[in-house]
Amino acid sequence: MNRAYQDSGGELGQVIRRATFEDMDDLTMICHLCYPDLLRWRGPKFHTRRWWRSLIEADYCELYVCQSNGQAIGFVAFVLDRAQYEEILSRHRPGLLPAFYMFATCPRLFVRKALQKLKESSTKNLLKLLRLSSDDDETRESEGLRSLFYEPIPWLGPAAVVPNMQGKGVGTEMLKFCFQRAIELGYKEIRAFVVRGNGKSIKLLKKLGFVVTHEGQHNIFYKKALT
Repeated sequence: MNRAYQDSGGELGQVIRRATFEDMDDLTMICHLCYPDLLRWRGPKFHTRRWWRSLIEADYCELYVCQSNGQAIGFVAFVLDRAQYEEILSRHRPGLLPAFYMFATCPRLFVRKALQKLKESSTKNLLKLLRLSSDDDETRESEGLRSLFYEPIPWLGPAAVVPNMQGKGVGTEMLKFCFQRAIELGYKEIRAFVVRGNGKSIKLLKKLGFVVTHEGQHNIFYKKALT
């Protein structure tokens, strides 16, 4: 399922198509450039390829690549079953070998992330001791928001555009492609959520007509009516 669209220069130079196994290394490269602080993309090839392979083969998700002059410049995941997607994602945790590889290749980032998690855990435990938060409150909020994942509505999954092509409408076209795909499948709504503080994504969703439905401790949830 291919679709060409005009880039900011007005030339038909870019195509949005389904991702293939040949794209896996390019997808990892895009994540390296767009998410340099995420350890998930710092593991060995077999670890990152296993994740991409699971998405490319999945029936609960359609992974699309935006290609320009033969080079992948962005991707977007169109998620048909968010609950299953989250389940597979939770299983895709680095084992001992990938974790050792991450530490060997980027020790400073690895240690910084470990200290950050330790700090977050300590703060959470302190708040519980002071009775400013509780497991029950967190569980209710988490379950209430995650219950959205079980509704039969498609979601926008992870999306990224290489830095030198950002601001040229590539991300907008990829999301619009997902809107059209949802309409073709008979859906009247599409959803998304963004991590708090991700100003670029929040601005883009608002520009494309998304409205806030729920706000969690770490994420903001959106929906958009499709016509």
